[in-house]
Amino acid sequence: MSTRTIGLPDDLHDYLLANTLREHDALRALREETARMPESRMQISPEQGQLMQLLVELVGARRAIEVGTFTGYSSTAMALAMPPEGRIVCCDVSEKFTSIARRAWTSAGVDAKIDLRIGPA
Repeated sequence: MSTRTIGLPDDLHDYLLANTLREHDALRALREETARMPESRMQISPEQGQLMQLLVELVGARRAIEVGTFTGYSSTAMALAMPPEGRIVCCDVSEKFTSIARRAWTSAGVDAKIDLRIGPA
C-alpha cells in the first residue's frame, strides 16, 4: 500500500487533495496518527479511501469483509459510506493495531457496523 497515489507529481497530488478530498474528521485523525507509525505504509491513501467509499455507495453495499484491518482506515471509510444496517467483518491478527481501529470506529460513530475477528482470516 501507499499513503499517496503512486505516480503523481507532488503538485498534482497536492491539487487533488486540496480540491477533491472530502475526508471525515475521524479519518483524518486516524491517517495522521497512523502516519507517525513505522508501519504506516500499510495504510491506504485518503484518495483511495474516498474511492472505496464511492464504490460502496455505487453498488449499494450492505456487507463487506476486510482481510487485514491494520489501524482501520479502509473499514472506517467503507462503514461511513454504508447505510445504517451495513456490516463489515474485519479480520486481523493484531490486537495492537486493531485497538487503534476500534478507537477510530467509535470516533466515526460506525463501531456498531464492525465485527472484528482476531485471528488468521
